Amino acid sequence: MSKLETGQPSDLALDRPRDLHRAIGLVGNQADAARGHIAAFCDLWPEASLQDISLQEANKLSWWLAGVRTVVDWIGSNTVAGVDSA
Repeated sequence: MSKLETGQPSDLALDRPRDLHRAIGLVGNQADAARGHIAAFCDLWPEASLQDISLQEANKLSWWLAGVRTVVDWIGSNTVAGVDSA
């Protein structure tokens, strides 16, 4: 099993063109889902801009967003019959 299949972080270095292209290839048909998630985040912060972001900053942000997404998924799955557990 690959790291992707087991949910482990990738060893790819996205600042290297070869690894970046490999990472894009691994996304495959999930690109539309990724665009949907990005659009949802953009709706949350309509004034935000990534225009001047560096690749290093984008990499850090991607981990932060993945963490937020994981927490949201965990909270959303922690309900019983549509009743919030909080």
